[in-house]
Formats: sequence, structure tokens, C-alpha cells
Amino acid sequence: MIITKPELKDILSGIDIFVPNVGLTTLKKVKMNKYLDFKENGKQNPNPYYDQVLIEQRVSNIQTGFDYEGQLGRKYKKEGITPIENEDKKPSPYQLVSKGLVFLKSDPTKFYFRYQDHGSSYLDTKYLLEGNSIEKLLFEQYLIDTKTDYSKYQNGLENTLNYKVMSLDHIKRIKILKQEYEIL
Repeated sequence: MIITKPELKDILSGIDIFVPNVGLTTLKKVKMNKYLDFKENGKQNPNPYYDQVLIEQRVSNIQTGFDYEGQLGRKYKKEGITPIENEDKKPSPYQLVSKGLVFLKSDPTKFYFRYQDHGSSYLDTKYLLEGNSIEKLLFEQYLIDTKTDYSKYQNGLENTLNYKVMSLDHIKRIKILKQEYEIL
């Protein structure tokens, strides 16, 4: 079924239950530095790929509609771990609309799909330059590390919970509640 972004937002805002086995296809710009070693060499080494490379990912077996704080508490109890009270833990920049949708507190017009994944969720990753495939090795040195380190908040847990958000602008396809949608 083909839908628009506002229709996707409506579907996700209605999620109030746990939903396993969600699938996504996303397309977004790769976050890169404009220059290589800017602090040491200034603008001597410009990135020829800056703002041009897209990443397309097919993701499967992710979940939404979860209670993150409740899950974390249950995992701590089950694994017999006393959580460390983290004074440097920052409040979330997102406000819950539903268990599947959040918006950015600083810009309430920006909506995000809320989900959890794991390493085996990623089925396929392609990098594209002007519509053609490109090897990551060619631009890897310019990449910005965007991974969130969950380990400091989930210290000692065997299987960490990776809570993530994806801008609705980047979702090209979603399969949720046994229905597949292609987003215009």
C-alpha cells in the first residue's frame, strides 16, 4: 500500500502495544566530516564525498511499542544487577506521542519512528553516490561516529537494549502489524 508521510505519522501515533517483527527500508545521507583531520591541518584535505553519499538499509526483526524503562528494570532484576545512578545521564530530547512515535522537543514538527534493533536486524546496507553503488572504504576516513554507547547505561547486562529513532523523512518502506507500506 502506498502512503504519504502524514499517513505514516497517523499509523505510528496509534501504536500503543508491543509490535515485534517490524521491517524497514531507509534512505538517508551519510554523516561525514567536511575535512580530514581539520583540527591538525585545517582545510587542507577537503572531503570529495561530503554531502553526496546516501546509505540505504533494509532492516528486519526490529520492534516498537515497547516500554524502555520497564524493560531495563526487568532486565536488571532478572540478571541481579543493581543499576548505577548516572548523574551525567541527559534527559531525552524526544517527547513520546505513542509507543511507536516521538517528536523532537526542540522542534515539534520533526517526527521519528521509535524502535529497538540488534546486530542481526540489518539485512542489507548499500552506499550510493549519484544513484550508483560506492564502496564504504572510499570515504570511511571521513565518517562521523554516530553510534550511541549504551554500555554505560546498561553496564553488566548480557543483552543490551538498543533504543533508536529514525526520522520519518528517511523511511521509504515499513512493514508493521502484518501490513506493508511504501512511503512517497
